[in-house]
Amino acid sequence: MISDVFLTGRLSEPVSATVRLVEIERMIPEQGKFVIDKIPVLYWSKEPRSRFMKLTTGSLVVIRGRIQIEGAIGLVIVAEQLAILGQNRLNELRG
Repeated sequence: MISDVFLTGRLSEPVSATVRLVEIERMIPEQGKFVIDKIPVLYWSKEPRSRFMKLTTGSLVVIRGRIQIEGAIGLVIVAEQLAILGQNRLNELRG
């Protein structure tokens, strides 16, 4: 079976040298408020020096990927495509 997942959220702290958390907001309709879920994301190349790992914490991103089980971390999203949104995009791409 093939999985296809899209995430839009803000980058959070790294969990390991190759995995970062992405904060996703979702609304609880019954309570009328938002909660933040932290989803572990692994960049497809598994390279610690990848652009994904170098981006600034708080960067707004859109990720297209797949669901996978990864060792000690468990369920992760493997980022196959990454789009950086927001006003700091040009600075992050140069750095």
